[in-house]
Amino acid sequence: MRSKSATRAERLRTRRREDGRRVGARRAASAQAVPVVVSRHGVVSGGIAAPTRTPRRRVTVARDRNTEVVASIPVALSGWRWLSLLIALGSLLGLVVLWYAPFLRVHTVRVAKTQYIPPAKVAVALAVEGRPVVSLDPQVLRSMLLRRFPALSAAQVSVGLSSVVKVKVTERKPVFVWRLGKRTLWLAEDGTAFTPPFSHTPKGLVMPKVQASTLPEGAREIRPGLWRMLRPEQVRQLHILAQSLPKGTTLVFHKRYGLGWRAPQGWQVFVGENITQMDKRLAVYQALSSWFEANGIKPAIVSLQSLQAPYYRMEP
Repeated sequence: MRSKSATRAERLRTRRREDGRRVGARRAASAQAVPVVVSRHGVVSGGIAAPTRTPRRRVTVARDRNTEVVASIPVALSGWRWLSLLIALGSLLGLVVLWYAPFLRVHTVRVAKTQYIPPAKVAVALAVEGRPVVSLDPQVLRSMLLRRFPALSAAQVSVGLSSVVKVKVTERKPVFVWRLGKRTLWLAEDGTAFTPPFSHTPKGLVMPKVQASTLPEGAREIRPGLWRMLRPEQVRQLHILAQSLPKGTTLVFHKRYGLGWRAPQGWQVFVGENITQMDKRLAVYQALSSWFEANGIKPAIVSLQSLQAPYYRMEP
C-alpha cells in the first residue's frame, strides 16, 4: 500500500513540476511581447521589445546613476533605396526642365516653299510659338492643318528637341473656279473641289470659270470644305473643252442639260453631264455650227449629250 501511495505521490509531484514549467514558458512568451519601459529611476519592466522595420537610434541622458531615454531617431537607410530616390528626383527635375526651359520652347515655325498659300498663314494656323516642344504631337498638328486648309492634300510636321518646328505641305493644284451660287470653289486636277484659302484669286493664278446652279450627280462632301466633285478623267476632258473655246469663255453647268457654254453666235451649247469623248463632241459641234451658218439657222440650244443623236432647239 505504501509503495503504491508513494508512486502516486511522485506522479503528482512530476505533473505539478511540468505544469509549472508550462506556466513559466507562457509568462516568458508574454513578457517578450511587452515593450521595454525605462523609468526615470532606471527600473526596466517587461521583456525584449520586438524589433521595428526601421532601425532607430536612441538618445540617452545620464542622470546620477540612472539612464533615461529622451529621443529615438530613425537610422538613415542606404543602398538601393537611396538610388531609387535619386532616380525619382532626377526624373522630376528632367520633366521640369523639359516643360519650362526657354531653349526647349518653340521660337520659329519654318514652312517650306508653297505655291499659293502664304507660309506665314500656315505658321499662324499652327499656333505653337512659345509652347514646350514636349507638348506637341506632330500627328495632331498634321490633322489640324488638313482640316484648317482643305487646299492641302498632305502635310508633314517635324518636332524635335529644338526651338524650330518644320512644316512641309502639298497643295492641291486648282485648274477651274467652280461658282455655285454665292459660293466659290476651286476644282483640282484630281477631281476634288475645295474652299479656296482666301476670298480672291491670287495674281498669276488664272483659271477658267464654271458657273453652276448645282453640283454634278454623285458629288459628295468628304469633310467640311472639301468635296469629291468629278473623276480625274472628267477634269481632263473639261480642260480639253476649255482650251478649245475662245479665251475668257465662262462654262456653265445646268441641272438638266449638264455642262455647256454660250457660243459667240448667241446660242447655248451643252455636252451633258457625263463629260467624256470631248474631242468627238467638239468635232460634231463644229460640223453643226458650219451647217447652221450655211443655212442661216440660229438655234437657241444645241445638245451634244448623245453623239448618236445630237439635236438643236429653236426655243429655250
